[in-house]
Amino acid sequence: RHLDMARQRAGSCPSPRAGASYGSDTEPDLASVGASSVGSSVRAASPRAFLSRTLGAPVRGLQSVRARAVTKFDQTHDEILDRQVSRIIATAGGVAKESAKAAYMPPRVAGFVDGVMTRMWEEVGEELKSGIMASYGRTDKKHRELRLSQWAKAPPLQLDNIPAWVRAKVLYATQPADATIWKVTQDPVNASILAIKLLPFFGVNVLIFAYLFANIDRKDEYQLVQFILSFKGFQFIT
Repeated sequence: RHLDMARQRAGSCPSPRAGASYGSDTEPDLASVGASSVGSSVRAASPRAFLSRTLGAPVRGLQSVRARAVTKFDQTHDEILDRQVSRIIATAGGVAKESAKAAYMPPRVAGFVDGVMTRMWEEVGEELKSGIMASYGRTDKKHRELRLSQWAKAPPLQLDNIPAWVRAKVLYATQPADATIWKVTQDPVNASILAIKLLPFFGVNVLIFAYLFANIDRKDEYQLVQFILSFKGFQFIT
């Protein structure tokens, strides 16, 4: 509708006479020139651009309101879940402490058992609560989904990249950051390295430990201490 009205206005205005020029005695009709320029600019604008300018702000406002509503819902959901989980864990802890105390137990022994169970259940309860919130919470769901996807990928096996590929394979087999001891014990690469560590002949076990020491991150205290304990332990065994 706006485009049709602009075209009608531009077409109804009188145009300057033929031969008229600026600076001459006959000046052009400024109204017709202005209307013509306005009509040209309106005609140049596409309907999509017009709709984008007109509806862009309301759409962005609705998206912002929706994002705030989703965030508020997720926070409320996690608060309710946190209260319910804390109540259940506290109840289970009380039952566990009472079950640990046998009948006719002396008061001193009962007090000691009660203190041990209280301290132990604090750790167990926190682990249970964090695990449940990590599995069923909604606030950090996207962060948890992307947490492992941001890790470095294994280097490809290429002729010019064999040392890096072997290093990544060995370190992941012996010290994986996303697996438990059960995965390590079932890895054939780790089993082969373990067998080499147990060989006391010809200094083979020393060579494998030297290779591991050269490839771990020695600035990381955990890796360094783990290497020292492993080396001294196998030295005692072999």
